[in-house]
Amino acid sequence: MADPLRYGIILAASSDADRRAVSVADAPVRPTHVVVNLTKVGDDELVNAGFRLAAETRLRVIGLGEIPDRRDPADYGWIVDAKTRARVWTMAGRRGEHAGGGSKNRLIDEVITLPKGEYIAYYQTDGSHAYGDWNSEAPYDPDSWGLTIAGAGDDFNERNVTAFAPGEESGVIAQLIKAKDGSRLSRRFALPAPTKVRVYAIGEGQSREMADYGWITDARTGRTVWEMTYGMTERAGGAKKNRLVDRVITLEPGEYELHYECDDSHAFNDWNDDPPEDPVHWGISLYRE
Repeated sequence: MADPLRYGIILAASSDADRRAVSVADAPVRPTHVVVNLTKVGDDELVNAGFRLAAETRLRVIGLGEIPDRRDPADYGWIVDAKTRARVWTMAGRRGEHAGGGSKNRLIDEVITLPKGEYIAYYQTDGSHAYGDWNSEAPYDPDSWGLTIAGAGDDFNERNVTAFAPGEESGVIAQLIKAKDGSRLSRRFALPAPTKVRVYAIGEGQSREMADYGWITDARTGRTVWEMTYGMTERAGGAKKNRLVDRVITLEPGEYELHYECDDSHAFNDWNDDPPEDPVHWGISLYRE
């Protein structure tokens, strides 16, 4: 090499006037006004954080994870509305841009706007290629493996954002969640008047049959008044067999029993394939609509 001291890249201005118009500064290592920091996530982890917005807010969302193909992400994050459990943002189904290192290291960095409300951010990994245990080349910024949410724009107001610990939910009529392999769960509840009930249930279903599912019976007669069937479900994220029901029904006054059962594989905290995007709610929940 003729000039080894110049090995690398040089940016030069074409004139003194252009040079005086340019200022040089170190690039920020991390975003400012961080709302959620779920980074340095290792193998087989599911982490979350809750945040509350007092007003509509623009947020910068940075997701760094393992996405070998957009239909089957391995390490990725998402955001749900804490009240409705509806996904408001997700890395799933997207490829983003190359994050350096192995081709499956992908980065999604964008600005979104969320209305006033409470939200929960999640990030999950599978059993290989995560922070501190790479099975391929690490990304350029391994410390950011995970999900970061920060304020965006000059008008961002930190006072509009507060953290909260996801805990008990409001409006619950009856709930059977975190269902494990071989579970046979039930719970009685009573309704004094006709009630609109939101049914939110996640379970395992394949070949148009449900293996883990819930149903509601009349406590007096034992008659089934509602049952989770494959045809009414949609994908719940993760493996294709993770199925979700989210619909509103009307129940007449009376006493009822809520049921949920699992077969002997693929349930809460003992998955034999990728878990759903809302693993805590594996089971069935009834909310007052």
